[in-house]
Amino acid sequence: MDSKLGKGYDVFFARDTVSLTLDAPRPTSVSAHLLRITNNPATSHAVVSSDEELCSFAATDLLGRSIPLAFSNGVSGYDLDLQLLSAGAYIVSARTSKGMILTAKLTVLR
Repeated sequence: MDSKLGKGYDVFFARDTVSLTLDAPRPTSVSAHLLRITNNPATSHAVVSSDEELCSFAATDLLGRSIPLAFSNGVSGYDLDLQLLSAGAYIVSARTSKGMILTAKLTVLR
């Protein structure tokens, strides 16, 4: 028995199993929209990079509190000085020139 549930969704019933087929377009490249942090976990510095042009940065702890960090333009990305951070996990966000917000987890070890 076939049933149409809406545009692009077909549900097929065969005995006790159900399969769902989605006719949705696939993203062209997920990796092009990644924020990369090298030297992660890090102790004193890390490098933030992406295939996208990055315009601004922010960092928060896992409770959402803003963390002041200095980002400077380096050879292979943006250098991040971690000397004043306590050990723990942080979320680094970057806005691209296209307005996208990319995020990555940073772990600082002491």
